[in-house]
Amino acid sequence: MQSLLKRFPGASVLGDVEFAASVQGRLFSYREDGGDLIIDRPKEVFREGGRYELHGLRAISRGTYSLQGGVVTIECPEEFLGLEKQRVFFRQEGRLVMSNASGEGPVFELIDQQQ
Repeated sequence: MQSLLKRFPGASVLGDVEFAASVQGRLFSYREDGGDLIIDRPKEVFREGGRYELHGLRAISRGTYSLQGGVVTIECPEEFLGLEKQRVFFRQEGRLVMSNASGEGPVFELIDQQQ
């Protein structure tokens, strides 16, 4: 996670309470950091009680997730946008962002569809 914080100075990793308030039960569109394209599908849904859903075009895959030390670990047979099973959600400059916990690979801004 240290490499991630170096990559995004001033980033604030979401803890349990902020994750629940900002991510849990919400639907998002996604924009890759530095890009203009907005991705509407697939969608991830983090439900209360550690339930996880990945909504594709024609099917929903289900699994579980847990949050510990700022790292969200997802157990689901399907992959999401090429991201790893361990991720970090953080705020930077007012944006809600997620990336691999390793700090490598793509970074996505989450755009709340309920606003």
